[in-house]
Parts: sequence; structure tokens; C-alpha cells
Amino acid sequence: MKKIILDCDPGVDDVLAIIVAIKSKEIKIEGITTVQGNCSLDQASKNAQRVVDYFGKNIPVFKGESKPILVAQLRIESVHGKDGLGDSDILPYSSKLINENAVDFIISQVKSGNVKTIVATGPLTNIAKAFKKDKDTMDKL
Repeated sequence: MKKIILDCDPGVDDVLAIIVAIKSKEIKIEGITTVQGNCSLDQASKNAQRVVDYFGKNIPVFKGESKPILVAQLRIESVHGKDGLGDSDILPYSSKLINENAVDFIISQVKSGNVKTIVATGPLTNIAKAFKKDKDTMDKL
């Protein structure tokens, strides 16, 4: 079973990616790292935790970067809604605390050899920051 980190900005599309990954028999999600994209970082992190809880999984969620490195920050609430999920309230909110520092989590998992694959479905800000912080480790991916 391939161990991965799922780096995403959970709006509607990335929530579907999380569900597919959770249901896969070929991969194991070691952690979900979130980034601002389809919605704010806080909301993206809450959405990831909501999905993990809904499926009863013990997958840690880590908050990452709240703004892009080089481009202006986009808000696309008109597409994904304020909650990133079309304001549907389908998934109950979680009371679990969300871990901080996605970049350090990514580096530690790659450095340990536990994870050799990152599946990125959102902006690549967390990954760029991880490469900037520890290129030698990240080159092992």
C-alpha cells in the first residue's frame, strides 16, 4: 500500500479527492495538508477534518499556507460558496483541533522515508515552502 500526503484546498472538488483516497485500497493517507485556495485556509482545514470525521478515519489534518507566494490571493466564493462546499451544510462540523504547520509535517514525513508521494490537488504553496526550507529532503520525493 502506497503511503501519501494529500495536499489540498478542500472545496467541493478536493473533498471528492479526499473521499476517493479514503476509499482506495491502494493508498494510505498519512496526513492531509491544507492550503488557501477554493476557500480560506481555516475553512479548507475545517472541510478536510469534516470529511475525515464523517468517514470515521484517524487521519491528521495540518494547516498550511494562507496566501500565495508570487500571485495575488483569489477569492472564489461565488463558485464554491463561503464554506467551499456550496454552503450545503451536508457534513457536520468537527470539534477536533487541527494541527499547525503543514510544511514541517511534509518535511518530517519525507525525511523519515515514510512518505515518498505527495498528491497535490490545490495551490502548491505548501510544497514550494517545504522545498525552500529543506530542498535536500524534498528532492527524495
